[in-house]
Amino acid sequence: MAMSLLLAPAGARAGISLNGIPIDGVVSQRFENVTVVIDERGNVDILARGYSVSSPGAEAAEPPASAALPPRPPAAGALPPGALTRRYFLVVQQTEPGATEYDVSVFLNGRWVREVRSDGDSDPFEVTRFLKPGSNKVALVATKRVAGVRRSSSRDQRLAVILGEGSAGGGTVVLGTVGEPTLFRPDPTLTHLPVTRERVVAVIESINQPQISIPTKPPQAVQAHLAGVRNQGGTFSIYVGLYLRQSGENVIYAHDRRELPIEAYPEMELEGVQFLESMGFMLDNTNFRNLSPEAQEQTLRRVPMFFRPAPQAPAATEGPKASPRQALARLLAGF
Repeated sequence: MAMSLLLAPAGARAGISLNGIPIDGVVSQRFENVTVVIDERGNVDILARGYSVSSPGAEAAEPPASAALPPRPPAAGALPPGALTRRYFLVVQQTEPGATEYDVSVFLNGRWVREVRSDGDSDPFEVTRFLKPGSNKVALVATKRVAGVRRSSSRDQRLAVILGEGSAGGGTVVLGTVGEPTLFRPDPTLTHLPVTRERVVAVIESINQPQISIPTKPPQAVQAHLAGVRNQGGTFSIYVGLYLRQSGENVIYAHDRRELPIEAYPEMELEGVQFLESMGFMLDNTNFRNLSPEAQEQTLRRVPMFFRPAPQAPAATEGPKASPRQALARLLAGF
């Protein structure tokens, strides 16, 4: 059963929201079968299906018919103000259906969208009607549901909930084909970043080395770094470096937008962090600009993406294998 809340005048207490909508000052309410999330700042978010929020006076009485002229019908093909012009979808990806045994409730802008079940339907789901132009808030609530014996204890089992702009046709949905997405792509012309410490504005490094499979490379342990660099003309660039420990080489990724104004730098750096986290890296910021000049130089000498990798020595090759008779003759010759 759906319920609506009436907001009381705001009080002194802050940091409480219902499905992403602030409800500071709400009194005399009881919530059943909800999930309460407390973030690192102490903010409390109540995630609840079937509940919505409204403010007193929000639904004003309609004026008399004579008070205003009837609205003019929109022109053919015209969109209402604030309407989205593109389509957005929710897509589920799993390494093995049902293996994670997690069900995920998805909320967009305080509205319950659907529950993604690890052993349920994984067809794409359009979420355009839940979104609005500008900023949107996404909340995911994962619930572990084990029936009897666990199906898997492997850390390699993953369930990913992906939201993105896409297009639909022919019974399929393709994300990232509409508009002009910005991505990090490998740059085969770069083996390292030959920059001085004065031009480096940030260095973020991984504290783990997961096994990563990069196209044309064998799966191996990989160390990751993100570097922000100031260019000669006053713009900035962001690079991601993956150091392949087995083959001893760098794979350098550059952003589609090679040169950024300072205003766009924080957002693009965050995008780089999310790019690495999506591959399983746990990251730590070195606070490069706060280091002493000596520590900065040591960092540049330590981080593989700032120097040309040493060529790998060719593996030793064994000579032709001796026959049993030759081996016996060598053994007897030693006496």
